Amino acid sequence: MNSGRMFVVDVDIKSYFDEIDHDILINLVKTKISDNRILNLIEMFLKQGVIEEIDPDRGSPQRGVISPFLAKIYLDPLDKLLDSQNLHLISYADDFPIMCESQEEAEKALT
Repeated sequence: MNSGRMFVVDVDIKSYFDEIDHDILINLVKTKISDNRILNLIEMFLKQGVIEEIDPDRGSPQRGVISPFLAKIYLDPLDKLLDSQNLHLISYADDFPIMCESQEEAEKALT
């Protein structure tokens, strides 16, 4: 607000934690982590099946201890895309407000 960004687009990605593709996520994690022991732990975390009838290749436990970390890695390409368009955001997992200086800028960000 102190920088003049008084218009906010509040984004919450619907069903985000239910729809994370494990193969895409693991490939993105591998660009950040090379230790196979850690990678195996992350894969076990993803496949733990907290909810019955969960797709074993999709989703991430929403309240898991490393879920925000994995969400940040998974959404990093989106963060970079929005940043390249000079959109100012504060991201946390599947929620991120985009801070704008005008209603016009907010409407463009929403689009």
